[in-house]
Amino acid sequence: MSAQKICRQILVSTALVGMAATALDGRAAEPEEGFALEEIKVTARLRSESFMDVPVAVNVFTEQMIEDAKIDKADDFIGLIPNVTIANSQDSGTSFITIRGLTQVRNGESPVAVVIDGVLTTNPAQTIQELFDIQQIEVLKGPQGALYGRNAIGGAITITTKQPTNEFEGLVRVGTGNGNRVRAQASISGPIIKDELFFRIAGSHLEYDGYIDNVFLGEKVDGFHDQSARALLKWLPSENITVDLRGSYSKTGGGALYFVVNSDLFVGGPDFFGDPDDTSVPIESNIRGIDDREIQDLSAKIDVETGVGTITSITAWNDVNVRSAGDAAPYSRTPDDGTQDGRVKTEAFSQELRLTSPGDQRLRYIVGAYYLNLKRNDLLTLGLDLGPGILIEGIRFNDPINPTTFALLADRDSDAYAGFAQVNYDVTEQIEISGAIRYDRDERIQDDLLDDPDAGERSADFSKWQPKVSITFKPNENFTLFGNYSQGFRSGGFNPPGVAEAAENFIVPVLGVQDIFEKETSETFEIGLKSQLLDGRLRVNAAAFMTDVKNQHYFSFISAIGAQIITNIDKVDLWGLEVEAYFRAAEGLDLYAALGVTDSEVKEYRVDPTAEGSWAPYVPKYTFNAGAQYRTPISGSINVMARIDWERRGKQYWEPNNILPRSSIDLVRARFGFESEEHGWSLMAWARNLFDEEYNEEFVAGGFVQLAQPRTYGLEFTKRF
Repeated sequence: MSAQKICRQILVSTALVGMAATALDGRAAEPEEGFALEEIKVTARLRSESFMDVPVAVNVFTEQMIEDAKIDKADDFIGLIPNVTIANSQDSGTSFITIRGLTQVRNGESPVAVVIDGVLTTNPAQTIQELFDIQQIEVLKGPQGALYGRNAIGGAITITTKQPTNEFEGLVRVGTGNGNRVRAQASISGPIIKDELFFRIAGSHLEYDGYIDNVFLGEKVDGFHDQSARALLKWLPSENITVDLRGSYSKTGGGALYFVVNSDLFVGGPDFFGDPDDTSVPIESNIRGIDDREIQDLSAKIDVETGVGTITSITAWNDVNVRSAGDAAPYSRTPDDGTQDGRVKTEAFSQELRLTSPGDQRLRYIVGAYYLNLKRNDLLTLGLDLGPGILIEGIRFNDPINPTTFALLADRDSDAYAGFAQVNYDVTEQIEISGAIRYDRDERIQDDLLDDPDAGERSADFSKWQPKVSITFKPNENFTLFGNYSQGFRSGGFNPPGVAEAAENFIVPVLGVQDIFEKETSETFEIGLKSQLLDGRLRVNAAAFMTDVKNQHYFSFISAIGAQIITNIDKVDLWGLEVEAYFRAAEGLDLYAALGVTDSEVKEYRVDPTAEGSWAPYVPKYTFNAGAQYRTPISGSINVMARIDWERRGKQYWEPNNILPRSSIDLVRARFGFESEEHGWSLMAWARNLFDEEYNEEFVAGGFVQLAQPRTYGLEFTKRF
């Protein structure tokens, strides 16, 4: 049976389950106090709504969930969500998210919009900052471009930090772990002027020496340190006006570029492809990689309540400076492979203005406009390694120690404009229809600063209308059925100047490489079911989707010409489903499980028609999550808490020809300790990758792999006041 037929059966089955559910008695008994699952509010549609009312497949992590699951970074919550995965590679600032078969590629845009305190981030490095002092995280699946913009082709992640309070409160957290791990966090919040002006300050420090060996240098390659701080100010000058000011800073450093090559590509031999499962090749480069990242953010959000709704203005500025440098391919112990050094600096200014109607009326609406100016400077150099592993930043063609052999220096300037609107209408008390539309236009210019001023400038425009239509049916308080149709797009962009000509004129021509890669677009149909049963103790949610993707972004590294490029796979079809259950089995005992399945097929690939019919790259065939958490009193006000989470990712291919997959992997996390809510303290032990699963985070055809971190563990003490 074809995958498409299977998916159609899934869609029909989900609909039948939903219709059968509506026949059940919808009268919910009053839940036993303290025993039902907590009620969840979400802001997925830019207003606060009940989880059950929103026609979106969304995973929500509240403050308590974040604490219990020890969510410190994006990997931690992504690992709990079906059909969403993340891989970290190259350095601490680079990650690749895959969501329902839509993937992030190196040097490309994310397939999800990431919004922090209402501000849309503009650099993928902002996605994987350390998470501390967080109130709530929401992960929306399916195209969300109608409200969140051009790169929400696969979904959106909204992160809300803890806000300033009218009463004094604070937190101190310290921890230690293997790899000489040290962690410290603190926050304080309270009034400056009672009932009018409040503040919150939070900071985080994390460092460790690393866990992965370089056998030639005799040291760890994946050390890490991060110092981050955030300050918020909330001002209520009148009953109708709220002003939120936010500033944050983070400085991160660590290891980078600890790839190895597990093929015969550079030594001659029969295997020119490599093996995604091979973790046996030791790291032995003669240069320890360098990763430096600095992020600064400022934003101002103003809400004005009027008779027709709330007028919101969000003004934001951020500056991101990233450097990643180290050995070049094949990453050997000899100086023959040379060095590589890359720096990306971006500066962004954005302005959003919107009007949101009151939420207590039958017809509700949002209208708004968005502007972004993004300036980017890229510097990439390849050099000869003529010294003791010395890396000198910048272009130095005549340097006696680390001379530059190739350089790319380019400025990019992007102006993005958008207008959007959404209307929700309650046809009856049980039926809501919703329509949204957004137009995004992204105007990009790249200037090659090392080329002739006239010949070195390139420009391209990428634009699209992104409609979304939803219908929601709530037969009773326990069940919600919804259906969506939506479109999304991700901007195209520039490959390194001259790469297309170099690829075409190489001894063995490399096909399909263009200096400008095309925008990626998608069209998605989705149906879903949300339910709350057993007096609020059980939640079961399900969704099924079909997505047609055109010009899917795909990353290639062409070692022969030293080029990292993005190309387009002409057409990819995706079908899938998700089923999730969360059950409070007894007081203090929670059980949860989730299954995600994504069936993908390359339908058209002009560069290599032999790949047609294959699975799409980067997409696990399934994900499975399961876990349990238990909390119970043991003495007076002291509780014991234990939690375990299991994540299984099915096998996945890394290139369109499906030569070899990475086998399925199993990752287990655990947390155990003691706490006192009355006295505001906890002492918790934790472990990630508990059973020390050995696997490669990333694979690039040609045998380029990066080993994932092994088991990490530690102990943390928290005190609230």
